[in-house]
Amino acid sequence: MANYSIRQFNGDVNKWIEQVESGLNDVLLIFGEKVHGALVDAAPVDTGRFKGNMQITANKPPLYALNQYDKDGADTKAEGRRALYAMLHGGGAIRSIYFSNMLIYANALEYGHSKQAPAGVFGIVAVRLRSYMTEAIREAKKKNAL
Repeated sequence: MANYSIRQFNGDVNKWIEQVESGLNDVLLIFGEKVHGALVDAAPVDTGRFKGNMQITANKPPLYALNQYDKDGADTKAEGRRALYAMLHGGGAIRSIYFSNMLIYANALEYGHSKQAPAGVFGIVAVRLRSYMTEAIREAKKKNAL
């Protein structure tokens, strides 16, 4: 009888650990999608190259700009979701996640060069990071019944 109780206890603990791990991954995935989506949505559009260069990388910023154009942002958001999912389910250690735009003129756009985004993009999204995290935690809790 005692062995059964210990096995049952271990099973319950393992189930809880799996739920917490799944919940944490969901929080990070939802948070990352919210941040990246906000960056893509706020990016000014002329040719679509700035929007198409919103990148997500793990542990270090990207080294180069992409030759991608995406006026409506749908492809860039899909690529962001794919990158986040791969990071979180790839088994590697993630110390940080970078949201970047490596275009040579990204800095100028961030500091008022664009009439479409005179207050910038990254700074505006950075102000909302706490609310994105709160929303992500709430959604992950609901999804994982935690």
